[in-house]
Amino acid sequence: MPNLFKRNGTWYINYRINGKQYRKSTKTRNKKLAEIALKDLEIKLFKGVVFESKVLSKEDRSLDKLVYRYLQHVNDNTVSKYARGVKFQLNRWREFFEKEKVYMVEDISISLIDDFFALQLKESTAKTKKEYLASLKACINRAVKWGMISYNPIKDARIEKKIVRKINFFTKEQMNVILNQMSEKLQIAIIILSNTGIRLGELWALRWIDVDFKNEQIWIRSYDDFIPKGKRDRSIPLTKSCLKVLKNLYKNKSRKDNYVYRLFVSPDALSSQFKYYLKKLGLNGRLHDLRHTFASHLVMNGTPLPVVQEFLGHANITTTMVYSHLAPNIHRREIQKLKY
Repeated sequence: MPNLFKRNGTWYINYRINGKQYRKSTKTRNKKLAEIALKDLEIKLFKGVVFESKVLSKEDRSLDKLVYRYLQHVNDNTVSKYARGVKFQLNRWREFFEKEKVYMVEDISISLIDDFFALQLKESTAKTKKEYLASLKACINRAVKWGMISYNPIKDARIEKKIVRKINFFTKEQMNVILNQMSEKLQIAIIILSNTGIRLGELWALRWIDVDFKNEQIWIRSYDDFIPKGKRDRSIPLTKSCLKVLKNLYKNKSRKDNYVYRLFVSPDALSSQFKYYLKKLGLNGRLHDLRHTFASHLVMNGTPLPVVQEFLGHANITTTMVYSHLAPNIHRREIQKLKY
């Protein structure tokens, strides 16, 4: 760990990189300012932007600078056909990163790589994806050699084998049957879950302070005893039917009721009752399928996948892509918007 020491009244920082010791002057006699400089260096060491006692500027570590320099290297050391292919691929990477507001080499992550393949190369073969990944890895490996960054943040990135996930969702007709045949306690849960896409655990943790009647939305938030699966807060707009159910619940709640839904003794009891009634109706499924139902009908009605991702609280859009096959006509409809 870096540490401060004083010499002739000036504070210095002592730190190591790859076992080699370095010393850097903070150029101040004020200990508080020196401590700020120490924290700054610790962050840069963590991000890998300090190389052999030299702190590189943002311009020196920018993606633009790296791509420009690397393409010159490729042009000088490889055949022209290969160089043209690498240039095309890296420019696509750069355009994607700029769209995601990622401008520095050290800010590239494996999750961004996954998003690129899901959004930009969805229909491409595994071979094409491997070529794109190889070009980017080679580029960043060269950045390490040039001292632009001390490690490659995507060295462990891999092209995952395609996993076909089978999702089960209920049709509109099935939802009508389900709602008509379920008990009132179940109906309330079904309407909330199928109109918001929240998980069972999120419903159970939902508090009245999370319900914004004025703006007609609910918030999924972290609490001491509950953290959403995506580990981040999100808001979901309320449909008219869901808003009506929540208003009735609020109207009939007692003063001590902090939680929105507590009509069963536990989430497991709610889930078991739902399965029991489904079996009586001759339907297959589980309570979580209401979340699939919410997402599937949104996608079939033309809602963009990134919007569905936000509603569901997925950290990575590749998870949301499981619903993409339900929108076969979206691309055709969008292309018809061109007027020239």
